[in-house]
Parts: sequence; structure tokens; C-alpha cells
Amino acid sequence: MRSFFPLLATMLLLCTSTAFAQISVTGNNHARNCFMEAASDGANADSCDKSLEGEMLVGRDRAATYVNRAVVETNAGNFRAALRDLERAESLRPDLGEIYASRGNVFFYQNDYEAALAEYDRGIEAGMQKLHAAHYDRGLALEQLGRIVEAKEAYRESIVHAPEFELAKARLSRL
Repeated sequence: MRSFFPLLATMLLLCTSTAFAQISVTGNNHARNCFMEAASDGANADSCDKSLEGEMLVGRDRAATYVNRAVVETNAGNFRAALRDLERAESLRPDLGEIYASRGNVFFYQNDYEAALAEYDRGIEAGMQKLHAAHYDRGLALEQLGRIVEAKEAYRESIVHAPEFELAKARLSRL
């Protein structure tokens, strides 16, 4: 019976999925395909690599493509590569809150919930576009830390920013 509970806890954690903070880019090119791969929870960084190596991306689009590749790398479990890409994106456009939310997701998947929470807060402070995702992810991290009252508030805040966001509604009703 004792071995059942750690297994159950592991299964519940694996069913927990953070909301990724990919960033759209302009044009119809490899960078756009990279965004689509990140948005679909894909784990193939080929289009991201082609974009960063062969396309003349500047400013926001280059930083966004690094963030999107980091999301794809996170999906594939390549956390070091994801963190390197997020550092590159931050060096180009430190104002993009999605950088910090994506870094928070990497830390979350590495079970460093305090660090994840700090990064989600940075993303919110930077004014990321998908605030509901950052608040949802805060809720997940807070749940893992056993801070249930704060997790509920984070899910409520997520729903304020996106009333149709079913994942936050489901998590909130479960608590």
C-alpha cells in the first residue's frame, strides 16, 4: 500500500501541464513554423533552427524565435538548451515577459517550484500578453508547494484574464 501513494503522486504531477508562453512572429516562414510547433506542444526544433540560422530575423522576431525554440526544447525535455535560448532572448529583448514565464516552466519541470514562481512573477511584471497563462502556472507551482489558498487565488486571477480558460476552472474546482 505504501508504494501506491508515491506512484499516485507521480502520476498526478505528470498530468499537470504548464501553459506555455510562445510568442507569435510576423511572416510566413520558418520562424512562423517554429511558433506553430511551440503552440502545438511540439518537440521538433528543426524549423526553429532553420529560422535562427538562415533567416534575417531582427529584434522582437529573433527574440521570439528563441523563446519559441525554448518552448519546443522544454517539450522535448532539453532543459539546458531551453535555458540557453531564453538567455539569448533576454539579451535581445528583456521586456518580453514570455521569456520569464517560459523559464518558469523549465524550473517547474525540474521540480524547482520556488524558482518557477519567481519567474512567473517576473513575466507578469513585464506585462506578458497571456497573463492568464502566467497566473495559471503560478497556481500549479503554488499547489506543488502546498500553498493551496494562494493557488486558488492564482487560478481565479487566471480566469479574470481569460474567462473561457477551462484548465484554470478545472484546477480551481478540484481544490
